[in-house]
Amino acid sequence: MKLNLDYYKETENNKLTEKEEQIISKFFEREEIRDLENILDDNSSLEEIEVISDHRKNIISFYPINSEETILQIGANFGEITGELCKKAKKVVAVESKKAKAETIAKRYSNIENLEIIAGELKDLKLEEK
Repeated sequence: MKLNLDYYKETENNKLTEKEEQIISKFFEREEIRDLENILDDNSSLEEIEVISDHRKNIISFYPINSEETILQIGANFGEITGELCKKAKKVVAVESKKAKAETIAKRYSNIENLEIIAGELKDLKLEEK
């Protein structure tokens, strides 16, 4: 996993919302973040469940991704489907405009070798690969 902060510029548009800050502090500021679903409880909001639960992988699990493909994931959020994409593709480049979310994805998938996370606005990126 590689985290690229070269394109990140702090703006009002890419600051975390209060809810995003709560999700990061509740689920991702712990030493070990494996088995995240085990810390969901009856008080978990729908947004928290969507971020943490691995059921979101079903969105792309059926899609026939070639194992030699590189995937550009735009707006990776908290990486809900990023891990599943990494299982199927040769390489995944996940773009997230909010630095804290990009860092969260990096922590969530720190053991995945075929993942590059770029923090920054898509319009500012200079991607060599087509």
